[in-house]
Amino acid sequence: MPRITVTFENTDMRDVLNNFADFTGKSFVPGSGVEGNVTANIRNQPWDLALKAILDAHGLTAVETATGIIRVDRLENLQQRQQLVQLQTQIFRVNYAPVLSVAEALQTAISDRGKVIPNEATNSIIVTDLEENLEITRRIINDLDVRTPQVVISAKIIFVNRSDVEELGIGYDLKDTQGNQLNELIPGPTNDPRQWEIVDSNFDGIPDAVYRPLTQANQVAFSGSSIAALANARDRVTVPAMQLLTSVAVGDFQLFAFIDALQRMDLSDLVATPTIQTMDNQPADILVGEKTPIRVVDYGAGGATGGGTGAGAQAQFPQSTVQLEETGIKLEVTPHITHDRRIVMDLHAERSGVQLAPGDIGFVFQTQEGTTRLILEDGETGVIGGLTVSEVSKTVSGVPILMDLPLLGALFRTTRSDDTKQDLLILVTPHIVDEAVARVP
Repeated sequence: MPRITVTFENTDMRDVLNNFADFTGKSFVPGSGVEGNVTANIRNQPWDLALKAILDAHGLTAVETATGIIRVDRLENLQQRQQLVQLQTQIFRVNYAPVLSVAEALQTAISDRGKVIPNEATNSIIVTDLEENLEITRRIINDLDVRTPQVVISAKIIFVNRSDVEELGIGYDLKDTQGNQLNELIPGPTNDPRQWEIVDSNFDGIPDAVYRPLTQANQVAFSGSSIAALANARDRVTVPAMQLLTSVAVGDFQLFAFIDALQRMDLSDLVATPTIQTMDNQPADILVGEKTPIRVVDYGAGGATGGGTGAGAQAQFPQSTVQLEETGIKLEVTPHITHDRRIVMDLHAERSGVQLAPGDIGFVFQTQEGTTRLILEDGETGVIGGLTVSEVSKTVSGVPILMDLPLLGALFRTTRSDDTKQDLLILVTPHIVDEAVARVP
């Protein structure tokens, strides 16, 4: 809004309005109630606020018509005129915003004689009001009826066999530098100064560097292009990535290099890479699993009759129904796009399974779940980890018959216990769908 600096000294009100008309290029029409002189000193103020201050001081008000003409008069005179002016009706189409919420917002913008009627069938709003208020209504609708941004959410669901990783001599815990560091998957340089050597790195005859030999020499040495990306996994991250539903966000290159290396060694299993698109502030659900049919028997909901021992006796038969229970990996995501094009994501992850219960009591559902909120850049990756499942199995082998002998049978059999651990990693990457991209058919 242009700013004005002006001084009035006992100036007629109509001359003041002419001054504002020259400054703004708008047309001012004073009413019969416009009179009096103005004394004011205005310095570098928006012209509309300066005009309003002058009019308020003299009991006047201004109304701009749809054609841009500004009428100035006493409030009671303008109100009397508005009661005599014929109302007009206009239909406004709403494209994106909920028509009921827009109609509710318009209630405060119309006059006492005005009326707003939303039509959900055609997604439009019928407004009956003064001509100048119809233009105000149009501007409000244009501000509210904006396209809701959308977010494409890409997920990677990966199982890592922790037991196999540990058998290879790899310390598998993604941690940070405060005692929680990303364990080195390859030998690192020693921190013992007694083992350091001064060397000539550029062969000019002058020692200019310190050589630090590698530690963990007995650790498994990897080679070949298939796992060359493991070197990137030694880069530090600032927040633990393996805590339950952590709020860490790491770059694609470092974390994906680590996961890709495990996949090439057959230590991890990429279960699914689902992608889903949702609108801003709208929840999206991802299910990687199955729907297990469960038979439910209700012994109290009969309805059938049968023969009885007495006259008129009725027998109630159990009623059986089938319910579908979702099991597997479920991810619920609700994104919110901020003004600086970051994405606030409310995440709920759940890992569930079903197995027969001991005896004849049905099924047992095992569930691990957690909820968190992340703030990510467009295209940044958030990590959900810590959903670990342990399975203990016991295997007995030996010489047939002899292994079953009392007391002596232990000499002819061996018992092996296996503890299998699997970590579930969920990598979530949101991308903002720009309006220009969304218009492409």
